[in-house]
Amino acid sequence: MTISPNASPDERDQYVFVYGTLKQGEHNHVWLPPNTRVDVGACSTVNKFPLVVPAKGGVPFLLFRKEQGENVEGQLYLVSQEELEVVDLLEGHPTGYRRTQIPVNCNGEVYLAWTYFLHPRYVTADLLRLPHLKSFSSKGHNANRTIG
Repeated sequence: MTISPNASPDERDQYVFVYGTLKQGEHNHVWLPPNTRVDVGACSTVNKFPLVVPAKGGVPFLLFRKEQGENVEGQLYLVSQEELEVVDLLEGHPTGYRRTQIPVNCNGEVYLAWTYFLHPRYVTADLLRLPHLKSFSSKGHNANRTIG
């Protein structure tokens, strides 16, 4: 596996992988600055993780349980450190979600990107029993469910 360098004009820029309400077309997308999506095609996590959506609230949670779940699909963005800190506030990092770097495969090219996992203190057996999703859409088009 080859990880692509952070090929940006400013070395302080960071890749961010989004899988839920920050994706284009979702309600929290407005928190990402315009023109920051990286045009690299379809992206998914290299490792499998459980992506679950509890009935209450309908907000997706990515759980840090490697090789459980699916290769989660999402989008890749390139943001400045200041923009990343705004997303941290939205996600409640580090107490609600924890920002963690993971490898992300985008059409055969692997990028090291930040993503947000639900804080371990909130991960319960009930969450782990929910169907694991490959992708999330608030419009009810969750794809490729598996039971964990």
